[in-house]
Amino acid sequence: MPIRDYYPLKMAAEILNCSEDDLIHYAVKGDIGIGVLLGNGILLKQVIDKKGCIVEESPAGGIGSFLGLSPYCLKDIEAGHKNVEAIFNLFLNDRQEYGNTTVLKAMDMETGQPLLIKDCRLMIQHADLYKFLEDKQNIEVTSTNKALSIDKKSAYLDPNHPMFSEELNIAILAWQQILESNPARPKKGSRKKLIDDWLIKNHPKLTISAKERICTLINPDKNGGVTSSD
Repeated sequence: MPIRDYYPLKMAAEILNCSEDDLIHYAVKGDIGIGVLLGNGILLKQVIDKKGCIVEESPAGGIGSFLGLSPYCLKDIEAGHKNVEAIFNLFLNDRQEYGNTTVLKAMDMETGQPLLIKDCRLMIQHADLYKFLEDKQNIEVTSTNKALSIDKKSAYLDPNHPMFSEELNIAILAWQQILESNPARPKKGSRKKLIDDWLIKNHPKLTISAKERICTLINPDKNGGVTSSD
């Protein structure tokens, strides 16, 4: 998949195989960041006192900025509140100014009204999605030549799946650890000896018949080697 700077929430949910509501919940917990790309809007920095009154307001930026939504804003979205204002990640408690709180909000340049979440397209930045995939999901991620490749681990490797096969799992792990690097064939016998030695070391409780099945399955040299009876 070609790399993107931002992923719309719907696309991110498809990549993670979850719902958009799940992503909002993860964002509320702080596991992933959700933001908006500020288009036809302008940023305002507001200083609010303990009573909720705006005591200071000043421009803080303009069109084209991508900004992460504040936890408070995300909680309102998750709660299903209507007309949630877009408030961004700049909650700074300034104790030297009598506990005033600084917030970053967006105003619609055409209407002069606060920008509402329902009028925004929620997005996740590439870096946040990538980190979430690596840290929180059972997903392997590789990045090559600025392209993002996302491969969800196959169901047959999930030990919680009702059809999980321990022998198949061991066979795949053995292939990865022994044969993936294309080891040289022994002077006598076949690579089956390498597989057998690995099984004895890492899975000593396997039965002889189980070891035989695994060796037969993954051994690329089909004309040599007898499984050990140890």
